[in-house]
Amino acid sequence: MIELLLIGTTHLNMPNNGDVLMPETSDILSPTRQQELDAFVTRCSCFEPTVICLEVAKTDQESLNQRYQKYVTNPLTASEDEREQIGFRLAKLCELPFVQAVDWNETIDGVSLGDVMDTHPDEMERIISTQRTLVQDVETAFANFSISEYYAYINQSEITDSMHQAYTEIAAVGPTGSSWVELYWNARNQRIYENVKRVAKSDDRIVLLYGLAHVHLLRQFFEQDGDFIVRPFDTLVP
Repeated sequence: MIELLLIGTTHLNMPNNGDVLMPETSDILSPTRQQELDAFVTRCSCFEPTVICLEVAKTDQESLNQRYQKYVTNPLTASEDEREQIGFRLAKLCELPFVQAVDWNETIDGVSLGDVMDTHPDEMERIISTQRTLVQDVETAFANFSISEYYAYINQSEITDSMHQAYTEIAAVGPTGSSWVELYWNARNQRIYENVKRVAKSDDRIVLLYGLAHVHLLRQFFEQDGDFIVRPFDTLVP
């Protein structure tokens, strides 16, 4: 049996990656935040992972390996990226030789979120407005909580379910919305699941660190797979 710890995360380096909304998470390299990250990752290490899977394109595995080896040699080279701040830190602490790239995020011809926003502006603004409130709550949590408290907060089912609800609502606005959700969003998460499954071996203990909006669907895929046991985040990382 393969055990999986799924950790939802915000993008700590706030990249310009096309996300419509992104919580502001500043000062991640400050001494206080670095100490908090050490404490959080130490708690995660109690899961005793044998594999760390990250939101990096599978085609970029070689460059990811190079980045990880650079980090192992000198952790001070880490950027604000959560893949490095949490994924690399955890892998190094657990003495893992490499980390796994498992993402797929490619353009689908004739399908884009921009098309949905153009054809259903009022409906999309309503959906985005609801999500904007959620993002503000997440930002408040980051500002007021330690890293461990923050990750416990954002990984609550109320948060991950609310983020997933946006995609359910987008699919309901009309054909352009349902096509984008089915052909891009759902398909992307299916491929992520398949990529993790390909690298998994019997008795592995996998940590999957992924963007918070993916958690609901990914959890569904793995819970429906008889080869996996999904361990609750809140009990393993109190």
